[in-house]
Amino acid sequence: MKPFDQMDFIRKAYPLNRTLVSDDTDQMLELIQTHLPGRFRPFYSIIRVPSGTSCWTWTAPKKYVVHEAYLEDGSGRRIIDVNNHHLHLASYSQPVDAILTFNELEPHLHFSEQNPEAIPWKYLFYQQNWGFCLSKKQFDSLDKNQSYHAVIRSAFEDDALKIGELVLRGRSETEALVITDICHPMQVNDSITGVSAVLDLLHQWQEKPNLTFRFLFLPETIGSLCYFAAREKIAQNIRWAIFTEMLGNDNSLALQYSFQGDTYIDKMAESVLSEIDPSLRTGPFRSFAGNDELVTNGPGLGIPTISITRSKKAFDCFPGYHTSDDTPDNLDPGKLAEGAEALHRLLKRIDADYRPKRLFKGPLFLSGCGLWGVWGGLENGKEVVDQIMLRMEGNLSVAEIALIIHQPFDVVKSITDAFVDKGFAERMDL
Repeated sequence: MKPFDQMDFIRKAYPLNRTLVSDDTDQMLELIQTHLPGRFRPFYSIIRVPSGTSCWTWTAPKKYVVHEAYLEDGSGRRIIDVNNHHLHLASYSQPVDAILTFNELEPHLHFSEQNPEAIPWKYLFYQQNWGFCLSKKQFDSLDKNQSYHAVIRSAFEDDALKIGELVLRGRSETEALVITDICHPMQVNDSITGVSAVLDLLHQWQEKPNLTFRFLFLPETIGSLCYFAAREKIAQNIRWAIFTEMLGNDNSLALQYSFQGDTYIDKMAESVLSEIDPSLRTGPFRSFAGNDELVTNGPGLGIPTISITRSKKAFDCFPGYHTSDDTPDNLDPGKLAEGAEALHRLLKRIDADYRPKRLFKGPLFLSGCGLWGVWGGLENGKEVVDQIMLRMEGNLSVAEIALIIHQPFDVVKSITDAFVDKGFAERMDL
């Protein structure tokens, strides 16, 4: 089977003007569907939340349509045109057609001091305002003594916020949730590298899972709000959630703990990610990311939610963050692959995990029960088995026992599996 090409997918998604609700956002969800493994496509659906729907204290937004947007100088020369780059127009700008002095125009012009040659991304999702974005270099070149013609022909139409959902049903009703964002026009590290990582792991996933895994592809924050406001019962089965993005920049992996900070998913993620990247950085809730985890781990839901990124810190995430410099050419394919492997290995670890509960009393007579040598060639194997037996009370998972006794997960699982196979322990769901 041909391996999934993350960079190919990202290059296809890059040109799309992905906002909260737009035709290009719809195209993004369709692009995800076409890149799913064929065996998983029947489990993928697109959820519609009509514009104006109350989502707790929020409201599902209208569809944003841009017919044209440009800025002309006094001679009629177009100096900014959204057709040249989507980021030239602040997302969700209101319509305007006005002749303005430079002083009148200046509050509506946005540039980046940190990236003076890049176009910044400005969004006005919940503001009745408009704006153009340009490089600092271009801004400095503007003639402050002439007038400018600002034209934005935009429209806000009733439609629906759309969410891509893929549910892989396991034998257990216990769920793990993975959230990725699809918005941010003409930017890729933030945030569709999370999407490409999920697609990559799905192409590697062959067998039916033990747990149920739910994957959401949605516009940042408002997508999660709209989804869960109408589906609070679904949240009752979700034990843990993972948010992921920014996986393609040249930085070590960063694990942001859940709000609770010391849950099963926090410990498993730190264990797995540090195996993949020994320079793993960790931080408390909201230290590296500020996205959908505030919804799932926030008031009313309280689902322990971690984030996996390569962010430097919140709102100062990587060079080119929220600018036109966030392009496919500035991604590191090796880092992308490592990020996808981290996500894949974490999900496989929790899917393989269980809580072993002993069905015997006293130290087990290993040789008489056919379990002598169950440790294989492990040094001090008998002592390791004793440490495992002391903790097979059904309150700790295999992975948690492995962390406590400082042994690899696979080693501990092979021993607990042998106890289960011989009828001296039972598997309990997480």
